[in-house]
Amino acid sequence: MEIFIDKSKKRIVFVLPMKYYKSYNLDLTMKSAFKIKKHLSQRLFESVLDRIISGEYPPGQMIAEKDLCKEFNVSRTPFREAIRKLEEMRMVEVIPRFGTYVTEIDINEVTAAFEVRLHMEVIAAKLATERRTEQQIDAMKGLVEEAKAMKGSMVWHDKRHLDLRFHEIIWEAAHNHILLKTLVNLKLTCTRINTSLFADSISDEEAIELLKKAYLFLKNSDQAGLESLMHGHMLATVEHLKSCIFSKFTNMNLGRHHEYGS
Repeated sequence: MEIFIDKSKKRIVFVLPMKYYKSYNLDLTMKSAFKIKKHLSQRLFESVLDRIISGEYPPGQMIAEKDLCKEFNVSRTPFREAIRKLEEMRMVEVIPRFGTYVTEIDINEVTAAFEVRLHMEVIAAKLATERRTEQQIDAMKGLVEEAKAMKGSMVWHDKRHLDLRFHEIIWEAAHNHILLKTLVNLKLTCTRINTSLFADSISDEEAIELLKKAYLFLKNSDQAGLESLMHGHMLATVEHLKSCIFSKFTNMNLGRHHEYGS
């Protein structure tokens, strides 16, 4: 017998062997347990993904099955379902008999992702001005107010949250599910290098100003304005990426030069 804790409804579900279901007709309990299993797997998947994206799990780190199962109070099945999704996204690599590891960051892949994303973000901005609803306008306005409230005390995670929501609102306003899915996957790839190499590249004031302009362009259906804003924002990100990569590898070479005293 397996036991699952359904925290959302504050109850414990007992899952009996299949022969008992046939005898006592407990189909509803079985379906409920399967839903809870799926929820546990999704929660674990989202948590591990966030840790990889944020850099808490750096490239090359082993993901300990036993520790995570204990932390999230899950069996091996939800864990493996979560890992399978992460492997499909190329966030982890499963090496038989050795374990699961966070994949290394491929600079060429990230560069290619940024090149594609640059143009797709502009397309999303164009569609957003044509299809936005009051819901997206209100969401962007709320994001501006949220940023203002944090002015002077923003840290990296705050800016990461604001940037993610800024893009999400534009994507949602575009009302194109293919574009949305593609941009979400591209941003996941881009954010890994963003977290690994970037320092704070934008001030609190600049972040607020960006969001204020986006709100006004979206509200007024200013296609040219929002396209230009998004294009400039993405170009600045790409240039900062290049600068960080160059600086990182220059420092690595200087370190080796100093180490060998040549």
